Amino acid sequence: MKLAYQNWGSIDGRDIELDPVLAPVAASDLYGGERLNLLAGLTWMPRRATDGKIVLEIEGGAPLYQSLNGPQLGQEWQASAAVYWRF
Repeated sequence: MKLAYQNWGSIDGRDIELDPVLAPVAASDLYGGERLNLLAGLTWMPRRATDGKIVLEIEGGAPLYQSLNGPQLGQEWQASAAVYWRF
C-alpha cells in the first residue's frame, strides 16, 4: 500500500479568445487543487517465468482527500495494469 499526493496550481495567464463570463470553466483561477490517494497493488511472476523475465503488476485505489478549485471533475477511483518483459 502507498499514499500518493498531488498538488497543482492555477493556470498563469489567460486566453483573450475565451470569456469567463460566458464560460466559467475558462477562468484560469478556477484550476488547481490537491489530492491524496490510497493505493494498493500486486506484482506477480508466472511460474513458467522462474527467471523473472515476465512480471505482471496491477494497482488500484481511491482518494482519501481531494480539494479542487472551481468546476473540475473529481476522481472516484483509479486502476492500472502493466506487463514487463525483462531481458
